[in-house]
Amino acid sequence: MFPNRKWSEIYTKARRLGRKYDPYSREFINGNGYKLIRINGKYQPEHRRIVEKNIGRKLKHEEIVHHIDFNKQNNDIENLHVFKNTSEHIKCHRGVAKVLSELLARNIIEFNASTGEYEICKNQ
Repeated sequence: MFPNRKWSEIYTKARRLGRKYDPYSREFINGNGYKLIRINGKYQPEHRRIVEKNIGRKLKHEEIVHHIDFNKQNNDIENLHVFKNTSEHIKCHRGVAKVLSELLARNIIEFNASTGEYEICKNQ
C-alpha cells in the first residue's frame, strides 16, 4: 500500500489526520475512510478482499468496488458492486447526481444551508 514509506511516516501522517493508527493492529481506517486489513504484513482494502473471496479470483487492477449505500465501512457483500473500470463507476455516480436533481425538483429533499447537508423535506 505504501511501498516506499517508513512505518514512522505512515504513523505520523495517520495521527495528523486524526486517525488512531497502531502498526501492530490487523486493521485500521485510512484517510479516505476505507477499512484496511493486514495480510502477510501488507495492508489491503477489506472491501476488495471480500469481493475477491466471493467471486473466487483476484480483482483486476482496473476493476472498481462500489459501496452501494455510500458507506465506505459497510463491507457486507450485498453492499458491494464491481464495475469493470473507472468509467463505468463514474457513470453510476453521475446517475446519483441526476436522481438528486430530480428529488430536489419534486421537493422531496432540500438543501439545509445551516448544516450544509441535504435533508428530506419536512412536508413529506
